[in-house]
Amino acid sequence: YIDGIRQHGPILRECKTIPMRERAGEYVMLRLRTNRGINAEEYEKGFLMPFKPLEALLSRFEARGYAKKEEDNWVLTEQGWLVSNQIILALNEAQEKSTPLAKKR
Repeated sequence: YIDGIRQHGPILRECKTIPMRERAGEYVMLRLRTNRGINAEEYEKGFLMPFKPLEALLSRFEARGYAKKEEDNWVLTEQGWLVSNQIILALNEAQEKSTPLAKKR
């Protein structure tokens, strides 16, 4: 890295592209650990994955007091934070079973 900077050459030896589905899972995991939460439109546009399977689960978590919808974003409640790993795992499993959306022309 340092040689690349000093010599104005390549900095990276290799670069790996992260698959869209994996990136979507990381979005869910990271954003639910913030007070910003996850947004259906942002998720679908950014990752071309359907949000409905996740929203169905989030609605069930809402009924248990673990999640809530604030404006257009889903966030975890204080009780949800305590079981956030299980919630994120369930959402990622639902996402893994879903079929990607078709690209709009």
